[in-house]
Amino acid sequence: MNTNRFRFVYLAMTMVGLSALLILAGCSKKTTSTTTSNPTLYTSTTTTTTTNTSTFTTPKYSINSNSKTGIGTYLVDGEGLTLYWTTRDAVGQSNITGATLANWPIFYTSNVNVPSPLSTSDFSSITRADGNEQTTFKGWPLYYYVNDKVSGDTLGQGLAGVWYAVDPTLNVPPSPAITTATNSTTTSNPTSTSTSTTTTSSPFPYQGSGSGNWSGQIIYNYKTYNVSGTMTVAVDANGVFSGSIVSSSGGTADTTITAQVDKNGNLTGTVSFTVSGITFITNWQGKIIASGNSLSMQGTWTSQYGSGIFSGTGTSSK
Repeated sequence: MNTNRFRFVYLAMTMVGLSALLILAGCSKKTTSTTTSNPTLYTSTTTTTTTNTSTFTTPKYSINSNSKTGIGTYLVDGEGLTLYWTTRDAVGQSNITGATLANWPIFYTSNVNVPSPLSTSDFSSITRADGNEQTTFKGWPLYYYVNDKVSGDTLGQGLAGVWYAVDPTLNVPPSPAITTATNSTTTSNPTSTSTSTTTTSSPFPYQGSGSGNWSGQIIYNYKTYNVSGTMTVAVDANGVFSGSIVSSSGGTADTTITAQVDKNGNLTGTVSFTVSGITFITNWQGKIIASGNSLSMQGTWTSQYGSGIFSGTGTSSK
């Protein structure tokens, strides 16, 4: 009898507990529904999110202009790197090919977007003989210079007297550098001197060919390789320095070199060579000195893998 009463009481308490849980669940569901359907809360949240995520994007130009003391206004790409043109080209035609392109890479953009006062109508493109597209300004092909690394660099300005940063106010690249010769003539009156000035075009003073020696060390994979050999080079009328290197030590393949000589005889470029099957490309800089019909060349090459020197002599064909 007492056992049955206990079971009844236990069952009754269980039913009361379940009822309480159902009531609480119903209240919780109702509260969630009310919060979700509150239009004021939803509107407030949406307005805040929209305000916080609104941004203004400044237009990015694919071609722009910059200015610099000694150069004036010149064209740059969207990242601020200087754009060049050369008197070696013609309207609608690029004459820069082969090894020279290692120093003067072509510039091309498929979307010309320029700020005022530049005009998109001044820009077009050509298909080069090698099949690549190249952007033009007033018909003249555009290039970079390999040693310009950051915005504001204009290291290619005036090189070889034929490369110039693009002046957007001009229709053609500047004429090659000229020199002014002054001739003095003394008349019969000893106190009077007649002076005449003659302006003539000056050919590039370092053109010619020569040969020399190169040597150095390459450090790779914790090993040091001694490298040396002979080089044969030529400098054309536009200051393009090109040639080849033949190694006199094992493990190094025949090598080609390319550089650009400026109007002061400074040369900059690259040299690539192979050691134990690994090809290295290094920076190359030096100096050419012309004396009469002779050329003297010296300089260094450097890279993260090593360094070396070169020197040689040649004959001017100017």
